[in-house]
Amino acid sequence: MTADLLTLPPSNDPLPESIPPSPPSICLSVIVGNEEEVIERFIASFAGCCQHMVFTIATGATPPDATESLIKSTCGAQAIPFTILHYRNSSQCAEYQHIDNFGAARQVGWQYFHDSLPDLEWVMWADADDTVEVDFLDKLRYLMDERSDKVDLHILPYNV
Repeated sequence: MTADLLTLPPSNDPLPESIPPSPPSICLSVIVGNEEEVIERFIASFAGCCQHMVFTIATGATPPDATESLIKSTCGAQAIPFTILHYRNSSQCAEYQHIDNFGAARQVGWQYFHDSLPDLEWVMWADADDTVEVDFLDKLRYLMDERSDKVDLHILPYNV
C-alpha cells in the first residue's frame, strides 16, 4: 500500500484549474453514539466531500438521543444520500453492556460500502465531532484527480 500525506500546494497557493466539478467518488463512514450536539455541524461540514454517508450507530445499552432523527432530517433536507446502520455486541456478548470495539463498528460501515455501494471508489472515515476547513473539498478533489492512480491512501488534516 502506498500512502500520501497531504501532498498539496501550501494553502495560500491556488490549486490547479483542473479540479473536477463533482464530488469525488467517496463514501463517508462514521461511527456515531449519542451525538445530537454535533451531528448537524458534522454533516454540513462534510456534505460536499462525498457521494454517500454511512452512519453506524453504536450506543450499546445507553438510551439513544436524537442523533438518528437528526441524521435523517439533516441529510434529507440537504439531499445527501445516506444509510443508517446499527452496531450491536456479538451474540456471545449480547447480554453484556456495550463493548467499545470501534474496529468492529467501523467494519460494519465498511462492509456496507463494499457490498452495497460498488460504484464508489473510496471510503473515508471521520468522527462525528470532526469538521473540515472550507477548502478541504478543493484539496480532496485535487488529490483524487492528480494522485489517486499513484496511492492507495490519502491522509488529510481535519479539525476536532
